[in-house]
Amino acid sequence: MEQLPISILICSFDYIQINTCNGFYCDQFTPNSATKPKMWTENWTGWFLSFGGAVPYRPVEDIAFDVAQFFQRGGTFRNYYMYHGGTNFGRTTGGPFIATSYDYDAPIDEYGMIFSLYQ
Repeated sequence: MEQLPISILICSFDYIQINTCNGFYCDQFTPNSATKPKMWTENWTGWFLSFGGAVPYRPVEDIAFDVAQFFQRGGTFRNYYMYHGGTNFGRTTGGPFIATSYDYDAPIDEYGMIFSLYQ
């Protein structure tokens, strides 16, 4: 039996792939096949801070409503991005002029405390 590398197998056949949604809102997302699960792999609770830019804000009620709507419309899996924040204590970050805090308004901040938005 010929052994194929997994990467070739996965990239060659559409029926193996599972499309997922990453974003603030995924209730309208549909999988690439009716036999695939409707998965929301990155439910963004916030966004990174840009130097000099506005602080992004997403109300917790908006997050809760969108999660309920996603499951009401056939969702099978949802993952928060981020659930626990972090900090890059060096001088380099994920991109130009991005603050070192990388928590995206996560429910648990980089110090392990419940973020005030969720209290």
